[in-house]
Amino acid sequence: MRFRLRTLLLVVTVVAVIAAISGSILNAYRPIVMWRSRDGVLAINQFTAAQLVSVEVYVDGTKINCDLSPDSRQALLAWLIKGVRDIHPAKRTVLGEIGLKSPKAENWIVLEMNRDELSVQTSHGTWRSLDRAEFLRIARPCQIEDN
Repeated sequence: MRFRLRTLLLVVTVVAVIAAISGSILNAYRPIVMWRSRDGVLAINQFTAAQLVSVEVYVDGTKINCDLSPDSRQALLAWLIKGVRDIHPAKRTVLGEIGLKSPKAENWIVLEMNRDELSVQTSHGTWRSLDRAEFLRIARPCQIEDN
């Protein structure tokens, strides 16, 4: 009886340790949404604190260069917070910049991952899984207004 109880306790302990290790490994690879991470919240706060947000990108041979209206800024923020942390950034094509005019001025780099997906590199990390078509819907009207 004592032998069975000790064996059972050992088996339960080993299973618990294996479950904890596998849970931490799986949790480490789960994508973290921008608005749920500390670095993401810092980037969002920096974006919202900027007095002026400008976009300068080259897309499909067209240069888009303008200051965003308040509505476009809100749309860009809504687009940006959908991003997830990119823990393994690979080589990507630089499309341009998102400029933040504030006391701590900074430019964020807009990167092309593929024909459908963009990522944004900030001082607080790189955020991927951002829809290219949605970004162009936000930025292109701005270009038309400036011309």
